Amino acid sequence: MKENYLVKSGAVYVDKYLAKSYVEKVVGKDFVIPTIDVLHSVDNLNCLIYNYEYPLIIKPTHDCGGGIVLEEARQLNSSEISRLKQRLSYNYGILTLEEIYTRVEPKLIVEKLLVDSRGAIPDDYKFVCIGGRVEFIYLSYQRHSKNVRMIYDRLGHPMAGKFIKKYGKHTHKFSQQMELPLDEETLRRAIDVSEKLAMNFPFIRVDLYIFDKKIYVGELTFVFGGGNDEFLPLSWNKELGSRLKVENFEGYC
Repeated sequence: MKENYLVKSGAVYVDKYLAKSYVEKVVGKDFVIPTIDVLHSVDNLNCLIYNYEYPLIIKPTHDCGGGIVLEEARQLNSSEISRLKQRLSYNYGILTLEEIYTRVEPKLIVEKLLVDSRGAIPDDYKFVCIGGRVEFIYLSYQRHSKNVRMIYDRLGHPMAGKFIKKYGKHTHKFSQQMELPLDEETLRRAIDVSEKLAMNFPFIRVDLYIFDKKIYVGELTFVFGGGNDEFLPLSWNKELGSRLKVENFEGYC
């Protein structure tokens, strides 16, 4: 799956800029994070920086690892410029052995920074869909402070499980004690958005930012954790794997 799934056609879905066209077509513009600019290099970035609306975030469209947040107009320092140049210079798919990303053209996207009513960056809800159906929800809670992860079933009930990296270590901690911080109506809407985006794929993870009853699509992912995460308890690997029907992948490879 990691080597063959959507290799030929998947770039338009995993490219953080191009994916917005698909999201807008399927669920509407209201769920798309506003784009301020798209750049192919950092050469003129510090000249353009004063033309943008703030706050904003600058990040590559072809990899993972966050971006540079600017609360107000300022010049990027040499370290920030160097970091963006480095990320633009490599082929993420070759680095991670994820074939689907080898066909994504490296670019930078400048986006409106999403913040909630308290001025905080919203939590990241990852809706994992198999056969067009949300099977579980993986929440990154207060990533920039407490950095906690929780897993819930589609009804929002905490699940006694966690993901571990087969290689390296996670920098966050897991909890099974916290209730899903969404009301029933918002959860229903989030599942509806996720399943509409997932209906044409045998497997997909739909990442949503949800805050103040608003929902925005962050990105679409076809290989969870780069294929290097393992679910504990181990029985869940078999349980979730049994829901992936090989015949459903015909035509996607």
